[in-house]
Amino acid sequence: MRKNELTTLPEEAVYRSFYTPISLSDILMDVAERGKIRRLPVPQLFFGISELTDSELAALMPQITEQQWTGILDLSLWRRDHTSSTDFLHWLRHILEAEEAVARKLLRGSDPELWQLAFNRLLEIVLCDEEDAGANLPEGDWIATPDGQFWVRLPDDPEDSRLIHQLLLKLFELDPEQTSYLLLLSMYRTTSELEETAYQNRRLRIEDLGFQDYFEAISVYTPLLL
Repeated sequence: MRKNELTTLPEEAVYRSFYTPISLSDILMDVAERGKIRRLPVPQLFFGISELTDSELAALMPQITEQQWTGILDLSLWRRDHTSSTDFLHWLRHILEAEEAVARKLLRGSDPELWQLAFNRLLEIVLCDEEDAGANLPEGDWIATPDGQFWVRLPDDPEDSRLIHQLLLKLFELDPEQTSYLLLLSMYRTTSELEETAYQNRRLRIEDLGFQDYFEAISVYTPLLL
C-alpha cells in the first residue's frame, strides 16, 4: 500500500497541464539516474512523491536540494490560508534518521515560523526556575530541554508526544541556540501572527513556481454583480 497519498488539489491541474508524470521509485533504483532528481521542478517532484513509500522517501531526502524541500512543504501543508502543524512535524520526522548534513539541509529548508507555530499549538512551554526545579508545574508529561532553559509539556497523544520529544532532542543536537530561540519566540508570538507570517512567506514562493494565491484567484474568477 502506498503512503503519503494526495487528495485532489487545485495545483494538480496546473501540474498535469505542464509536467509529465515521473516515477521517482524507478529513478531512485538507478544510481546513474539519481542525479536528475536535483534538477526536477518542484511541482514535478512533489506529485511524484505521492507514489513513494516511507523507505523510498527516506532514500529521496539526500537527493533533493534545500529549495526543493521548501517547495514540497509549501505545496503539501497548506489548505487555503491554514496549515496543519501535525502534518508539518510528520514531514520533518525525516530529520530523525537522516545523516547530519541531510538533517541540517531539511532544517534550513523549513520556515522558522512553521516550527514556532507547531510549538505554539502543540506544546505548553515555561521558562525554567532553578528554585522550584519544576515542582510547581501543572499535571502532564513535562520534560526539561537539554539546555536547561525550558520546561515543555508534551501532547497527551502518545504518538505525537514521542515524535515531538524526539524532534526536540534532534533540534538541540543540530542547533541548540536556534532551537532555544524558536521555543522562546513561540511563547510570545500569537498563533494567528505566526500562521499569517508563514502564509505570506509561502505565498511569495508559490507565485515563483507559477501557482496563483487562492484568494487572489477567487477575486479574479468570481463573477461581478452589475
